[in-house]
Amino acid sequence: MCRRGPGSGWACPATTSCTWARRTTSGRQAIPGRAVRAPRCSTTPGPPTAGSTGPAGISTALAPDRLRFDFLHPRALSEDETEQVERLVNAEVLANAERTTVIKPYQDAIRDGAIAFFGEKYGDDVRVVSFGGFSAELCGGTHVHGTAEVGLFLIISEGSTGSGVRRIEAITGDAAVRRVQERDKLLRGLASRLRVPVDQLPSRVEALAARPDRTRHPRLSADSLAGAVRTAPSGHRYLVVSDPGVGPSDLPAQARQLSTALDAVVVLLPPAEDGFLRAGVSVPATLTAQIPATEVLDRVLAVTGGRGGGSARFAQGGGTNRDDLADIVSRLWAALLSGFSLSA
Repeated sequence: MCRRGPGSGWACPATTSCTWARRTTSGRQAIPGRAVRAPRCSTTPGPPTAGSTGPAGISTALAPDRLRFDFLHPRALSEDETEQVERLVNAEVLANAERTTVIKPYQDAIRDGAIAFFGEKYGDDVRVVSFGGFSAELCGGTHVHGTAEVGLFLIISEGSTGSGVRRIEAITGDAAVRRVQERDKLLRGLASRLRVPVDQLPSRVEALAARPDRTRHPRLSADSLAGAVRTAPSGHRYLVVSDPGVGPSDLPAQARQLSTALDAVVVLLPPAEDGFLRAGVSVPATLTAQIPATEVLDRVLAVTGGRGGGSARFAQGGGTNRDDLADIVSRLWAALLSGFSLSA
């Protein structure tokens, strides 16, 4: 990390009092910031500004593990353009170009293609820092010895800071590796939750987004379902509802509401998702001692397959089942009304 020192020179605290490791870290961000505005990279974002070879850099901020780069450009970078910048910078990092430093007259340095910042004051002789044929600029601060010391380069944001001014923020080295690991862990967790491989996450999310929003459906009406209640030879009342229009999170509340209002054992069967059929069972509070919901669920799962659990009031479970839902409902009614004793 460089800073302007007293007078016209540059000063970097790492150059005199810190160890080599510290100097390497302090200068690590120099390469990506310069690489983003190098001529070859400048052609990626789009048309150049007047008098330059590409988008003009106007300021930077460097830290041991991150950088900020502001540049003049009339529009946002697309995802493809941002990825191109990342690939270009990382390719130069992997090339491990060595640093070369020369002192030459200012006009000669500019004529040879070195980049100077707008607003900076330079003397007659300037220090030109170059990395291969990729980057050359006027700078008096600390730099890495080779581009490989920068490590992994990741852009974490690109946005506007004002009219015609864009800002890229990026991280490098250990910070970039940690971010990749955290994102990978997040993706694997989501994939596990949705029961799909990581590479199938986009299609799975699109399928979920395309489904009707069941959470906004009105609550199930006990009055409209009262006529569907059946009474078993034991005298217990049952209701089986397929495709009730509720999601897994609403299943317990809806099932309890119906079982209380109808004084019946209620079985709700939402549509199967990717072959996984879920069932929710609720028993009126007055009947839990005679017919625990967990025992009713065991009878349900004997038909649908799968595993589950819960309490005497509500239980749920499920498993893989690609049978026709109407056929499953028919077999469930037969099991519930066949005279099996569910009480102790």
